[in-house]
Amino acid sequence: MPARHFASEEAFAFADHLLERPRVPWLTDVVQLDRGLLRARLDGSPCTVGLRTDPAALLSGLRAGGRSVAPQHGHFRVRLVDDLAPT
Repeated sequence: MPARHFASEEAFAFADHLLERPRVPWLTDVVQLDRGLLRARLDGSPCTVGLRTDPAALLSGLRAGGRSVAPQHGHFRVRLVDDLAPT
């Protein structure tokens, strides 16, 4: 597949590729967070994403070097904003 014209298009295509192989625990939620942050940055407005695991536990595990954690499962919604966007 040829490269996309914009880095953001390439990022979304790579995210789609990762979501086709959700064998890694919590990969879907990590990709959803990344996509949401990219949308917030591109649009300059907040973006809300749905997750199946507790985002606080998920991010804590990633911050700790991706150690195996057992985050709570359920339905979570996270509102993402671009801190660098003008207000």
